[in-house]
Amino acid sequence: MIVVLLVLGSLSLGAREERRFFVLDKGMRVLLQNRQDTPLINVALGIDLGAKDENPGGNGRVHLLEHLLLLGSTKVRSPGTMIKDLRAKGAYFNAHTDHDVMTLELSLPKENLDFALELLKEKMNQPAFKLGELEHEKQVIAREIKMLKEDPIKLGTTLALANLFKGHAYGNPVYGTAEHIAKTTIKDIKSLHENYLVPTHCSICLVGHMNLEQVEKKVRAIFESPLLTAKKTLPLSSPRALKKKVEIEDKIHNKQAYTVIGFQAPSLNHPDYAAMNVLVHILGRGPNPLLHRILGGKNRAAENVFVRYISLKHAGAVLFFLVSEPGKRKLAVFKTMKLLKRTSAFRYSKDDFLQERQSHVFDYLGSTINQIRYRSREAGEKGLQSAISNARYMLLREKSRTINYMKEIQEITAAKLREAAGKYFGRAKDVRVFLVPMKENK
Repeated sequence: MIVVLLVLGSLSLGAREERRFFVLDKGMRVLLQNRQDTPLINVALGIDLGAKDENPGGNGRVHLLEHLLLLGSTKVRSPGTMIKDLRAKGAYFNAHTDHDVMTLELSLPKENLDFALELLKEKMNQPAFKLGELEHEKQVIAREIKMLKEDPIKLGTTLALANLFKGHAYGNPVYGTAEHIAKTTIKDIKSLHENYLVPTHCSICLVGHMNLEQVEKKVRAIFESPLLTAKKTLPLSSPRALKKKVEIEDKIHNKQAYTVIGFQAPSLNHPDYAAMNVLVHILGRGPNPLLHRILGGKNRAAENVFVRYISLKHAGAVLFFLVSEPGKRKLAVFKTMKLLKRTSAFRYSKDDFLQERQSHVFDYLGSTINQIRYRSREAGEKGLQSAISNARYMLLREKSRTINYMKEIQEITAAKLREAAGKYFGRAKDVRVFLVPMKENK
């Protein structure tokens, strides 16, 4: 049994925040965060299960399991009864799945915390998995997959990751494929549930105004009881480096063209993780993004540009999204790649200049660190978002590397940025996804 009690300065209004981390005897990791300024209790159950755990013939089963856990029957209550109970308790209930982790999320008044914990215990231990509900959710997900053509961001992300990590589990589409989902059986879903919804694969984080000692007793009483035991799963290896540039094209229902340029990037546990976060902000997210300056202006090559950094447990990806008129997509790619090749020599900090010039240059590094610090505090003030992030972090972090995110961010130098830029953008091969408008029938 591990118990840690921390008292930290709160991220908001100067209030004090108490944290307590412990591991249940069965292996579930638990983090409690007492925040006096948070009116609701926010609970996130994290499950170490995602698209990475699917074999090529079963892609989409995890997504189906998520739908059934969120919306399906348990041995205690039907979906209709659950919805009535959620409304009566004033609760918000949702779920998400990605390549690494599935989360079940609840936000509700603190006096109804027992209900939230009991409901999550039901979802872990007593799902009913009825055939009619399975078939209904198959149809729902099939429609979601068809709608990818209507969402260039999701489609571009799916295609880029499939090619960046081809032959690896991280290349599996989170939504699944219509063919494999249609073939999924109750037995398949039960097998996933029995193997992964077990204490050693789970974490739970609670954020809100609470008495830590009382809530710990509740969590232990509910989740220490006999639960399923996990079967052994093989550890996931890191993807291989991309050997050559890949270009693919697809059609979308849109008047503008979307181009995605993707690079393999550091994982959440990699030493370059913090440097890549800063670099991505400078290129496409900060107060004066370099890509906006290069692609905009008088000879505009793109109407919009933004960057996504997807940091997974064993890999990562940086995706540059360029939104342009169809005839300008090649120009947008040319200008973007030209800039990326220069990032390994760019002067990011005022310290890269002579002292007499420092007052006349824009300090990209210093400004970005301040922006990240502000956004981190802003995100930390949102109770449910904090609960989800912490539940994920407890599952994704490696024991050999405990990440102090803001400390690492503040220690980033311009030299580290140039080194990371050269490693991941200067010499690496990339994937280019071109999503072009469909020709409309007259």
